[in-house]
Amino acid sequence: MRSGSVVDLRVESVEQALDLVDHGLRVRLDRGSVVRKRRSVGAATDRGTWVRIERRPLERIDGQGWNGVESAAVLTGIAKPEWFAGTSWREADANAMWRVDETALVTETPVKPGGRLVVDPDLSRA
Repeated sequence: MRSGSVVDLRVESVEQALDLVDHGLRVRLDRGSVVRKRRSVGAATDRGTWVRIERRPLERIDGQGWNGVESAAVLTGIAKPEWFAGTSWREADANAMWRVDETALVTETPVKPGGRLVVDPDLSRA
């Protein structure tokens, strides 16, 4: 893995990170469900949860919602996946950190995939 911000997780190997998550969270990631984006990777687990793994250069961590899922866990009265666990580690030989969060697996279709919500969907308050 290259150092700094020139890493694109869509093309770089993430097997070592996936193995660390398997071991660290004591889950088995479903390698067939892996979704790769530029800065993050997600996968379903053997216990019916979702894991999101993110890599950021150290200089981009402060002030950018690095632990947003964890922070949102204390909010009440809004619909969101339940947060179960999170951890982070510094990448050896690189100026980067990894963060992983395990949440409830959401299987519902997004309101509007890839777009912005521009009309009130009239969701329930539950």
